Amino acid sequence: MSKAHHVGHVVAGKYELIRPIAKGGMGSVWRARHVQLDVDVAVKFMDLSLSKEANPQARFEREAKAAARLRSPHVVHILDYGVEDERPFMAMELLEG
Repeated sequence: MSKAHHVGHVVAGKYELIRPIAKGGMGSVWRARHVQLDVDVAVKFMDLSLSKEANPQARFEREAKAAARLRSPHVVHILDYGVEDERPFMAMELLEG
């Protein structure tokens, strides 16, 4: 996990990291608060060092774009995509429970 990603860090000037939720084979997910809207979201960071693909960032971006186009009550809504500290992230609806 990047040293820049810690509790209180603000990602892309929008998302204040609150606490890590999960860590998996491709990265980590954090609970965060959108600082302008005052709502909680989930922010998923991809750890590029864990991927064996030639261009994992491009794949992550394609997945974010594809997921953002989906509209269903059964699918998490993607709110934002970006790159910080050379590490791609996507912000999404936070599901409780």
